[in-house]
Amino acid sequence: MNETETGNAMLDYENQLFLDIIHENELFVFAKGVLTELVLKNVFEAYTTETSLVFVLGASKGEEAYFREKLNNEKVYTITSEEYLSNTRKVMYGNGGLFFITARILVMDLLKEIFPIDKVTGIILLKAHNIAENSQEAFILRLYRTKNKEGFIKAFSQTPTSFLLGFAKLNRVMRSSFLANVSLWPRFHAVVKQSLNLPGDDSLTHVVEIQLNLTEEMREIQTNLLDLVSWSVSELKRLVPALNDDEINAETALTHGFQKIIGAHMDAEWNTINNKAKELLNDLKVFRILLTYLTKFDCVSFYSALCNYTSSDMVFKSSWIVSTSAEKVIVASRGRILKQPKKTPNEQASGAGSKKATFKPEVHPKWLAVSEILNDTFKQSEKRVAEIATEEMSDDDSSCGLAMKSPDLKTLIFVEDSRTCSVLKDYLTDGSLEVMGKLVHNSDKIKIDLPPDLIAKLNSKRKADSEPSAKRIKISNNKDNSEGVSEAGPSNDGCSKDKDVQITLTQIRRKYETVEVFPSPVMIRPYNNPNEEDAFSVNETLLSLKPDVIVIFDPELELVRQIEIHRARMAPQQNIRVYFLVFRNSVEEQIYLTSIQREKLAFEKLIEEKASMVVPNEREAKDELNQDLWRDPSKASDAIISAQSHRNMEQTTEGREIILVDIREFRSELPSLLHKRGIDLEPLTLDVGDYILTPDICVERKSISDLIGSLNCGRLYKQAEAMGRHYKKPILLIEHEQKAQLSTRFGKNDLTQVMPKLQVLTMNFPNLRLIWSPGSHYTSEVFQELKKGKDQPSPEEAMAIQKESVGEHISTKYNPIPHSFLSKMPGIDSRNVYSILNRCESLHELANLTEKDLEETLENSHTAAVLYAGLHSETLTSDAQAATSSKLKSVKALMSKQKKPFFRVRVVVSQSSANASTNYQRRFRRRQ
Repeated sequence: MNETETGNAMLDYENQLFLDIIHENELFVFAKGVLTELVLKNVFEAYTTETSLVFVLGASKGEEAYFREKLNNEKVYTITSEEYLSNTRKVMYGNGGLFFITARILVMDLLKEIFPIDKVTGIILLKAHNIAENSQEAFILRLYRTKNKEGFIKAFSQTPTSFLLGFAKLNRVMRSSFLANVSLWPRFHAVVKQSLNLPGDDSLTHVVEIQLNLTEEMREIQTNLLDLVSWSVSELKRLVPALNDDEINAETALTHGFQKIIGAHMDAEWNTINNKAKELLNDLKVFRILLTYLTKFDCVSFYSALCNYTSSDMVFKSSWIVSTSAEKVIVASRGRILKQPKKTPNEQASGAGSKKATFKPEVHPKWLAVSEILNDTFKQSEKRVAEIATEEMSDDDSSCGLAMKSPDLKTLIFVEDSRTCSVLKDYLTDGSLEVMGKLVHNSDKIKIDLPPDLIAKLNSKRKADSEPSAKRIKISNNKDNSEGVSEAGPSNDGCSKDKDVQITLTQIRRKYETVEVFPSPVMIRPYNNPNEEDAFSVNETLLSLKPDVIVIFDPELELVRQIEIHRARMAPQQNIRVYFLVFRNSVEEQIYLTSIQREKLAFEKLIEEKASMVVPNEREAKDELNQDLWRDPSKASDAIISAQSHRNMEQTTEGREIILVDIREFRSELPSLLHKRGIDLEPLTLDVGDYILTPDICVERKSISDLIGSLNCGRLYKQAEAMGRHYKKPILLIEHEQKAQLSTRFGKNDLTQVMPKLQVLTMNFPNLRLIWSPGSHYTSEVFQELKKGKDQPSPEEAMAIQKESVGEHISTKYNPIPHSFLSKMPGIDSRNVYSILNRCESLHELANLTEKDLEETLENSHTAAVLYAGLHSETLTSDAQAATSSKLKSVKALMSKQKKPFFRVRVVVSQSSANASTNYQRRFRRRQ
């Protein structure tokens, strides 16, 4: 078996898992890292045929790109934007294949029925733990099951801890997914355990856990931060009675999922929480970040982050900064960088003052551990070279086979992010003192004086790096560089002392860095991709590099599982040695152990819930008895279940109710609730409003956060003006965000600033009606009440309405004086004013246009006639003209009799709305 076949061969548990996924329609819940991309690739490949039409929901952009590249099949499509029109998508669906598609596009295609739904082979749902009762995914599955009773539904989740949040979440997810069975795959599953623990494999000899000790200053910082965490949690539980739960403790507050746990308890009472409790929540987030940075970052980077959170501006936002524990943290953090020289006996006797602290930064303990690991690896590599040379001399016939085996041991170091990757590389190449000096020199938060020789060295290196021709750097291993070499270790042991070391700084390739200062290759790779652009990057790196030694610099549960699976897959060919670095009795160790404990607890509760779960026979919606498919506006308490009750049957054409919905609104759960109440939805791209209920009622839906943003930027005023122009009853719906994140919540002060702006809005648009809704369920009931006895809206009329949109480029393009004058002319509004401005260069040119020319420009005969009449009609009526002419004649006759008039007469003619007769006002000015 060659290397490629070994890397692509599935383990025993993967083969069984693949068969279960193909043959069963279930909800599969996996431990982190157990579901590999190889299993998913083989599952997807089984449906890339012309006879299959399968949709995949919930995949990220990186996952879509990865599977499209690996499958390399023309029957694999990605539809994540509006680049494909509905007619094009209809043709693509007809040809069959595997479609990675977004929920918003698929729900529109299902509502419009641009393809036969009963011909769909099945739907695969990734990240099933995110599905909710009225989410887009649940809406899609409900539409799918209404028309298709034979197709499959398969759901996957790799976050078992998510099922701990809420009441009976496993049952609710299965109900929304129309699945009757659940398959659990923890790490302690018998098949998984047998596949990863190979027979005859002594893991103790291949996996080395190195427990490091915290330095005295690091222990001081950790102790005080933990004191702050404990005090904040106890104070938070005192202020918020809803948090009096055993799950809310200082240990849980250190995990990454603490925000979700808090949100599950505080959702219903968030508006009643005072500002002190919200401040404590923000403080806990800061403490968790600092505790993570303490073991991950070096002393300079940690102190820089601490200065950012303890600046003078933050004192007014967080009260913990002025506490005694915070002062101890700051002093200890600064002491890790600056060391106070000890006084000599003579200085102590003379009572001399304290000396100035010198720059002597603390070396990260993990850096020293990595140096020792690399030293040990290089020694093993040298032994390996000697063994190969001995075997070549003893048996020349075996030289061909030994030539395929490289004597160098590849070392791969996994770190959490790219920043740690870059700093660790600089340490291995330049030494700790120069790296720390560069970090201090580049930081704006730290004000520390560096030694003059270190500053000169940094400036010379920066100048050398800036030269285009300087591609290689030489570092001598002499006493002058002892500070950087003695701590880095490998710089001495890996190279000869008599010669200069050639260091080639290669570019970052596939986001990992190669350090070529050592005899054997050393690669540093970040495993955390926050943007999810590079999916399955860890497995791809392991398969492409095939390292002999793996160092886990920052512990992560999913990373450990992936390396464990890679070792088991490569066991027949390669013996991989793994080093696991962790601080003893640290928060880093506690977070890692807590993640394992919570995952085990989650699976134990899922196993208990599965054993006691009562699943109805109609759960999979294979018939008409599943109540989740019923479209009934009545309440559950009013429902009468009988054998002749078919509430899920389609309504007749005469009693059909329709609501026009903007396609952007399908991100919310309101369309799903409206459809469940028996109202048909017509997805359109609406320029005015979000929901068209009747020909006269248009609704603009705003959440609290969107309302504040729209009022501040003025967008809501333009939307209200557009709705009032085209509809008789415009409505502004303000809906409460029930599932908003804690970081996006708004307090009373924000709402207080909104109310005056809302008053100005209602004063300017008196026809605008406001509806305050506590949630989507209430909104759906209001919409149904507003539609009772009303005509249905027309999609053609809604699409014909074009909302005015004045951008910055338009407002600055035209002269404001003629623009304002033209906007006030009859027949001109904000929609057609730009047609006139683009056609005519001046008002004089507009006046010379014929009525036919105006009709061609405005594309409306009535508007053109009104504008032409306004430009060319007489200013006075016939009666006013007759009266004015007679009066002027009498005045001229009177003035002709006077040879030298003693006054001058000025006649001003104005027309009154009540009387068409003329009024004259004379203004006299005596002649000088």
